[in-house]
Amino acid sequence: MKEVNDFARYLFKNDSSHLLCAHIRRGDFIGFSLEEATKEFILPALEFITTYLKNAGHNNLSLLFIGNDLKFVKDLNLTNY
Repeated sequence: MKEVNDFARYLFKNDSSHLLCAHIRRGDFIGFSLEEATKEFILPALEFITTYLKNAGHNNLSLLFIGNDLKFVKDLNLTNY
């Protein structure tokens, strides 16, 4: 746990924003329509949670995506979040 906490402090340094982590699981789930993370699920989910957090007073948000399909994440065009 200490190693993880040390790495997080190194990674985020003095970032005071509210950190939202999203694990986008694809890879071994592709082809199973109810389990694969799709653009049609992810974008509305991000809209919902960012709106919720902003309404709760968290106006300074940072998004961290965890996953194994970098091209898919880049193609989401997340500049509005």
